Amino acid sequence: MPAEDREALQQFVRQLDEFLRLAIGPDGLLPPEQSQELQAAYEELADRDAFAELREVVGDAAYDERMFRCGLTGANLRVKLSGWDRSLGRPFNAVGRGPRRFLSAFKWANTILGSILAATGVGEAVKELKEAAENTYDDLTTDN
Repeated sequence: MPAEDREALQQFVRQLDEFLRLAIGPDGLLPPEQSQELQAAYEELADRDAFAELREVVGDAAYDERMFRCGLTGANLRVKLSGWDRSLGRPFNAVGRGPRRFLSAFKWANTILGSILAATGVGEAVKELKEAAENTYDDLTTDN
């Protein structure tokens, strides 16, 4: 696995961390009670260094063969990261900012996290927090 693929995955984890903090933060679109619950869950993961552990694992050459088998290298990785990158611009667009705009980023993150989890066995807690936030946003779009 080329070093740039490992670096790209580490960058994805950093971006996911930032995306989740913004999506669940007090300045986001969530009702205060739901935002506080998700923020508390995020803080628990941050205290356990879950994101740092995930960045370390995806940067570890010992997982290269498994990453390859799970579609986390080359063109397969690039297509996933391209979708993720496109989706990141949507939630924070000043025009038409709403909960629906977050759902694409959540889905692309799930695609990549699922592959990382299959390859390494690491990242379940991060994936579950992402899914809890995604479900909360999905609830907002179906309640309206």
